[in-house]
Amino acid sequence: MTRTLAGLFWRDLEKHHPGIDSHRPDADTVTAWRERVRMIRDRHGIPIRPRVNVHTVFSWVRTFYQNLARWAAEEPTRWGPWVAPCPVRDSDTDHGEARARLKAAMDQRTRTLLPALPALVKAVERQLKDAQTCLATGRETAAGAPFTTPAAETLLRRAGVSSRVYADDPATGRRRDLTVEEERAFWAWAIVEVLRHTGMRIEEALELTHHRFVAYQLPTTGEIVPMLRVAPSKLDQERLLLVSPELGEVLTAIIHRVRRGQQAMPLVPAYDSLERLWSAPMPFLFQRRCGPQDAVECAVLPRPVRIRVRVSPGPMRAVVGLGHLL
Repeated sequence: MTRTLAGLFWRDLEKHHPGIDSHRPDADTVTAWRERVRMIRDRHGIPIRPRVNVHTVFSWVRTFYQNLARWAAEEPTRWGPWVAPCPVRDSDTDHGEARARLKAAMDQRTRTLLPALPALVKAVERQLKDAQTCLATGRETAAGAPFTTPAAETLLRRAGVSSRVYADDPATGRRRDLTVEEERAFWAWAIVEVLRHTGMRIEEALELTHHRFVAYQLPTTGEIVPMLRVAPSKLDQERLLLVSPELGEVLTAIIHRVRRGQQAMPLVPAYDSLERLWSAPMPFLFQRRCGPQDAVECAVLPRPVRIRVRVSPGPMRAVVGLGHLL
């Protein structure tokens, strides 16, 4: 806001109208300023592209003049001399056009990325299968013995009594934690499947708990179908989603992973970084072991898992950072 008022507004007026000493510019000055601020310019003043958030610039300038009038009503002696007609019209602050552009850009991005979705699904499935095969092979291999991964890599099983499976890569000399690799591959597959089958927002998916499952009886046939209750998020409305067989398999795999052989789901609190509040301990689905305790935020991948997807036909590649998606 300071940059807008001092730079885009007053400094621009001083630059193009030398000697101006009043914040009551005439109509021609205001019209010229509005036209200039609609474009982003380089250091030589040459227009580069339209300013996307120009309505925000107009809103802040209008708010500044309105604040002066409001302050003058409370302290007329101090602020009265500074009250002036606002150079910004109410129509200039309309966000409707900006919202329409944003919606159009989002829709276009969806249309562009949609062809890559099947390839992404196959990639995370293949990555999970390879990680599970590699982990199982490593567990069955004796300490110090070599084994081959599905990616045709030769690894040496590392000796030790840890519950994790470690292996050394002779080609790079790097130690690999096969247990962590399988866990990251599982959560990458899980979040992609849940998002694509439900259309949830990220916040809604991370807030899913075991209590969100409800049984609904169809009034016509009496059949009982599973439903998933989605907590209010952006639209502040609760939703009910039908659990399809494919989604049911994914959620069952997540619950089985979180339980780790226990009869009940672990109860953990979740921290809302926007509200800055801790929730009550609940059986969140997207949780995992993080050090000595279970935590919801650790279900978000600790590092971006980058998956290369080759989309046919053509050489286009979609590189998806699932860590940033979450």
